[in-house]
Amino acid sequence: MQYMFSKFLWTVNGIVAAGIALSMMMAFPGTAQAQDRTITEGQQQQLEQRIADISRQLKLTDAQKEQVQPILRSSMQKQKGIIDRYGISRSEKPNLSFRQMRALRSEMSAQRDDTNSKLSRILSRSQMETLADIQARQREQMRARIRG
Repeated sequence: MQYMFSKFLWTVNGIVAAGIALSMMMAFPGTAQAQDRTITEGQQQQLEQRIADISRQLKLTDAQKEQVQPILRSSMQKQKGIIDRYGISRSEKPNLSFRQMRALRSEMSAQRDDTNSKLSRILSRSQMETLADIQARQREQMRARIRG
């Protein structure tokens, strides 16, 4: 019984990770066929808009913006790289094995933890809580999208 519950949790976590990965495709639309894709001008504009939205929601000072925006930009580009490696595209439902979903979840989680660690040195506790809320909303949106 415990094994089945544990397997269920891993599956749910994998689906959530895939959903988060798919949400990143909103910032980087198109297919993930090419290994070394460059970000198009339109994708760069979407990336900058997402960073501006997060900056506004966190109510960053000008000094914080200078420090936070490069971290967010780098993080989003690394997440895009992870998504590309798993061949996830915005237009198709991901066809990942259980192991691939676990690995994807692990990589995305590690990337998010690294980013949050860097940001925690710059942002206040209140801003970090707001960021956690933003991330939770994004995960919930992806869960809803995956469930249909």
